[in-house]
Amino acid sequence: MSEEGDDVRTGFVRQRRNLILISLVLLLAQIHQTTFATINLFGTTLNLTPTLDPQPYLWVVFGYLLYRYHMYFYDIGDKGFGNKQKERLGRLAYFYAQKRFDTDPTLREGLHLGLLDKLRMKQAENQTQQVTHPTLEDWQFRDAGVIGRSEFRHITVQAQFMTYSGAGENKSWDHDTTEKIEVEGRTAMSLNIRAGLYVLTHTRILSEYFVPYLISAFPLAYWLWKYTFAC
Repeated sequence: MSEEGDDVRTGFVRQRRNLILISLVLLLAQIHQTTFATINLFGTTLNLTPTLDPQPYLWVVFGYLLYRYHMYFYDIGDKGFGNKQKERLGRLAYFYAQKRFDTDPTLREGLHLGLLDKLRMKQAENQTQQVTHPTLEDWQFRDAGVIGRSEFRHITVQAQFMTYSGAGENKSWDHDTTEKIEVEGRTAMSLNIRAGLYVLTHTRILSEYFVPYLISAFPLAYWLWKYTFAC
């Protein structure tokens, strides 16, 4: 990280701490109706008449610190959410393709028919070579991942499958075949949402970047409730 990046990160941490502190102080001042009758200034006690309500001053500081945090929030750049979400989405796509292979017979049949066509062409080109035709049940799921740019309602999953080649002692896994599976609509939305929620609940991104906004919303929410519904 560059020196400028270090400065931005240090400033961001400082502004986050300040915003959380002023939000809690402001919230407590509203709930407990805090006032000051005296102020100790450099060893001198000043009596205040009428008593001082600190809330207007706290609101000014709160607004300034919220603005500062918001600026540093954008200055810090990439938060890592996109990469983490894409990584988790790839994992979910793997399980989705595996389940699709296990439950959708048309996928297995399509793979098998495509391979048989290739093997017939190979046999026709070299009639002296014996080509072993695997059975439909020999197909196995191997791997899957997201390719291209994912959209909220559309994901392209590239899955890899394999089956047997050879016969007897020479029988081995082979005939790797890739197939694109288009995931659309609600299914794609569900995978994207699940990936996003996983990132928010299993990484530091939520607590580090977004919880300060949530905490700062408490004094605002209390103020709205107090002067809108409690009056």
